[in-house]
Amino acid sequence: MEFVVVEVDEQLRRMLTGDFAAWRLFLHPDQRHLVERARKGSFRVAGGAGTGKTVVAMHRAVALARRNPQSRVLLTTYTRNLAQQLTEHVKGLAGPDVFERIDVSGVDQLARNIVARTHGAGPRIMNEPDQLRVWASALAAVPDLPPGDRERLTPYFLMNEYEQVILGMAAPSLDGYLVEPRRGRRAKLSRLQKTRLWRVVDEFVRLMAREGKTTYTDVVAQAATIAAGADLPLANRYHHVVIDEAQDLTPAHWRLLRAVVAKGPDDLFICEDAHQRIYGERLVISRYGIETRGRSQRLTLNYRTTKQVLGFATRLLAGGNFVDLADEDESTSHYRSLLGGPEPVTHGAASWQEEKDFVVATVRSWLEEQTGQEPGAFAVLARSHEIRDEMARELLAADLPAVVMSPEQPVDFSGVQVATMHRAKGTEFARCVVMGADSDHIPHKYVFQRAEAEERVDLLARERCLLYVACTRPRDQLVVTWTGDPSSLLPSPLRTR
Repeated sequence: MEFVVVEVDEQLRRMLTGDFAAWRLFLHPDQRHLVERARKGSFRVAGGAGTGKTVVAMHRAVALARRNPQSRVLLTTYTRNLAQQLTEHVKGLAGPDVFERIDVSGVDQLARNIVARTHGAGPRIMNEPDQLRVWASALAAVPDLPPGDRERLTPYFLMNEYEQVILGMAAPSLDGYLVEPRRGRRAKLSRLQKTRLWRVVDEFVRLMAREGKTTYTDVVAQAATIAAGADLPLANRYHHVVIDEAQDLTPAHWRLLRAVVAKGPDDLFICEDAHQRIYGERLVISRYGIETRGRSQRLTLNYRTTKQVLGFATRLLAGGNFVDLADEDESTSHYRSLLGGPEPVTHGAASWQEEKDFVVATVRSWLEEQTGQEPGAFAVLARSHEIRDEMARELLAADLPAVVMSPEQPVDFSGVQVATMHRAKGTEFARCVVMGADSDHIPHKYVFQRAEAEERVDLLARERCLLYVACTRPRDQLVVTWTGDPSSLLPSPLRTR
């Protein structure tokens, strides 16, 4: 399959209004140099939702594999759903001979494979609720903590400190932790507080071992240590690594990715958008041996969403401060779209049932319009699994095709995609409903109840980014609904219908 090449933006407009599947792989001519040009070292591409970073990443991986028949290329990302879609797209772009030299994998799966090949099957992975339970038990097992420390060191704070700071160290130890700068963490800790916190960490590790479990980040950190061993065959096993959705990776992820490819020309190709950081915390990749000064580009042409949808979505980011992986301010001021369309529809309902009925009626009208799109080109996104599942049942009860997006299942475009906002990361649709955008769910009350005041600034930014991600999934039409009071993060004034 050849790269799509157009000469003028009028041809781009025809691509946008044409076949939806072909559009998912469309490479704008302004981006060809990002795909084809050789680089002296690591390179970073930044840009907002819809500016083509994922498409560039796919084409770049294929181009690197084609350039040298002896090379092995890793294309990786944070979410499993996106990794599955990348696999299918790259397989079509590359052809069988080239594709066999490209590994497409979620970064956590990469880590698990490295650990399994080295040590065999490891412990079971502990989910977040279980981690919080074990952290609470670890706190209870250290009874002499001062009241001030006990108030600050909540299970949620400890879980994030362990993931974002401690496991980001090459060799975690109390001595190392005492001098670790903790960049990106708002709460300040004295040396004495760090020493007390380390006692809780030791207890957490002991309790995990007793249950025969571990965390994803523990596995990643272990894989990074394995891959960094120069005398091991797993070290530097790739010639090139291409990373999509890089803003969500933890320090341990960066240690791992730096370790699986030797420093040199075209080693790491990094695509990121600070406005879509919904998992990770702020960090600077130069701390992990990845230098992109003088080798970066920002994409500003949005060819996924209409001007109207883009305008609505960027207004959601007002009031937030965003910093990219090079510690530079991220802005949407230069983003532009070539495609026009209808204004986003916002609908406030008097009851939950009325909101569900409105969503059903909206989806039915889309399916009946005979647009030529498959049902999977339409989506309904919700903040929680409970709302997602209930809405899927409502659609099916109304005899409308609906498929719940799940990380365990391949993407099925035979039905309208129903997903959580988190699961929709990296996807795109022709039309999309973002539902449940009320004051209870966005920002989610549960998220704030478990966090200290100092952490809530970053949590609010993450909720803002999550709503931005959801509202930038559609190409042509956005509908946002809620019951009761709308989310404080929605742009004001709202024109409801």
